[in-house]
Amino acid sequence: MLSLQNKGNAELEPLIESFSGSQRHVADYLIKEVFESQPEPIQSFLLKTCFFRVLTSSLCDVITDTTESAALLERLARDNLFLEQLGRSGNQTWYRYNPLFAESIEYVARQRFNEADVQSLFEKASNWYEYHGLLNEAVETTLASGSSERVIVLVKKFMDISDITEWQTLMRWLEKIPRELVVRDPIICFAYAQMILYSSDRFAPATLAKIDPFLREAEEKFSAEENHKGIGEVLSFRGVAHWWRGDLQKAFEYAHRSLEELPESDVMYRGTSLLILTYQAVNAGRILHAQDLVLEGRALLGAAQNIYGVLAAIQMLSEVFFLQGELEQSEQLNQQVLVEAVGDESMLDDQGIASLSLARIAYERNDLDQAESFASRALELGGQRANETLQMQATVQLALIQAAKGNLTRARELVKSFEAKIHGPIPLREIQNAQALFAIRANDISSMDWWVKIVSTENLNAFALQKEREAFIQARLKIAEGKTKEALGLLSSWNVDSAVNGRIRSYLEALCLEALAHHADSNLPETVRALSEALTIGQAKGFRRTFLDEGTRMAAMLQATLPSLHNQAPSTTLRTRLGLFVSTLLHSFPAEATAHLTATDSRVQIEALSQQELRVLRVLAAGLSNADIAQELVVSTNTIKTHVKSIYRKLNVSSREEAREVARELKLL
Repeated sequence: MLSLQNKGNAELEPLIESFSGSQRHVADYLIKEVFESQPEPIQSFLLKTCFFRVLTSSLCDVITDTTESAALLERLARDNLFLEQLGRSGNQTWYRYNPLFAESIEYVARQRFNEADVQSLFEKASNWYEYHGLLNEAVETTLASGSSERVIVLVKKFMDISDITEWQTLMRWLEKIPRELVVRDPIICFAYAQMILYSSDRFAPATLAKIDPFLREAEEKFSAEENHKGIGEVLSFRGVAHWWRGDLQKAFEYAHRSLEELPESDVMYRGTSLLILTYQAVNAGRILHAQDLVLEGRALLGAAQNIYGVLAAIQMLSEVFFLQGELEQSEQLNQQVLVEAVGDESMLDDQGIASLSLARIAYERNDLDQAESFASRALELGGQRANETLQMQATVQLALIQAAKGNLTRARELVKSFEAKIHGPIPLREIQNAQALFAIRANDISSMDWWVKIVSTENLNAFALQKEREAFIQARLKIAEGKTKEALGLLSSWNVDSAVNGRIRSYLEALCLEALAHHADSNLPETVRALSEALTIGQAKGFRRTFLDEGTRMAAMLQATLPSLHNQAPSTTLRTRLGLFVSTLLHSFPAEATAHLTATDSRVQIEALSQQELRVLRVLAAGLSNADIAQELVVSTNTIKTHVKSIYRKLNVSSREEAREVARELKLL
């Protein structure tokens, strides 16, 4: 039984003085006029139950060691003794004390009960909550009692039935447990490291330093227990932490090691490690292998019901599709991410990456306004999340858009201004590569020595895709310098490698540069071969900027080789498609890029359509017949026939399907 030490009113005076202002007067009234006027059984019940936020009869029976709690609760509620009935849940009726009343009585209880008595009350309540599956309440009650060791047992039970979405609750609990107890248990120690990472700036070096001692303690204890599952999970988590930090080599190393330890049944951590290795495969240029890895990773993370991992997998799959030249599939996946990445601040990273990917897709299609909108959003989100890599990539994309719009000076200013903000070596190298690319476009090749020196120094940590990007920039520099043989030598291995490994976007770029080098060498057969293949891929996949970004040299080459390209095509349909594609490309170059070109080939020149012809074309493209178009535009059918004939002539087409295709290419619809 609890020892009730009746201390009298004199000893309550210091307690009442602890309240302030009007609360002191209310507390004085509640204690002296309400509490002390109750019979002893009611006082005892109030003193033992006032510590708890909500009450029900079976809980109170356990706390008070009686079987009369249901009647007492009903009486207190009926007499309006500061007890409110909340409602029913199952066969339980729940109640709540007025907070000020409960606080006042609690002060009295702590005066009358010794510390062991109070702790006994909390232990009884905690056991009742645990037995009834109310683990949140069990943990909160045990924390209030000061029993940290029992809290650890309960928290581990809570973790078994909860997921990562409960990390804020877990963090609050773990912060209240003494560190010596946290590090004693590897599961709790590992959980604490996770909570720190998820509640901190995941990109900051200080965060990695903060979690490392807990991970080392957890890993050592798992190793001592020969708990391979625990070891594998810690290694996988280390991989994620280093991945976010930008230390990719360590991230890849930890991911590989984790898969050697993790059992097949650990779907979440195996899925997580597979995503990291997908990123490694992408950066190594092994796109087909990356696709296999990411599909398996997405399936495992879906089975684990980890929305964060699933979103990351979708994004990586979208990148795989982009590099394979499947722009529509990549676009659909990124739009899916924008829809589903909501409800958590960390998902702003997912939204930012998806926005950047959509900007790249729109850019490739030469939809510069949409590309700028998405890239600006990505930059904004990268700033909010202090995500340096995302900010760098969005800045480079915005600079590319400015250059495409004819603002090359502004493009160079953008990347130059961002250079001073960079701390990581990988983002810095990408900014330097962008500066080199824009210098070549500006024909400022005499100032390229600094960049040539950087790329000529072997970087053992550089990834294949980075080396490829730099090789392509070097090839452009060699072509600008008239060193075409050296350019072709640089391109040859990447041409083969990109084709074998499924990097269609890279293969297309390599073909374009190869064609430019052959054209500069006056090698027409090889120019036509490479260019014809590039145009076939570009037209089928929807790539535009890969050609347009090469500027005047590409425009001149297209103009010069168009007759040969026309003869090279194996079928009339392909000849028509390639001819139309080249025509639309030439019309999409800036005026200064095509000002010197001749206008002798009718397949290149597209006469402007009148406003009425444009209206007819838009309705025609929707699939309406001549009679329906005439009714829609309130003119005669003969007038429509005349307009359609004129449209065919001006667009150099012979069918509605071809007219619709050219109209889409020229953005006339």
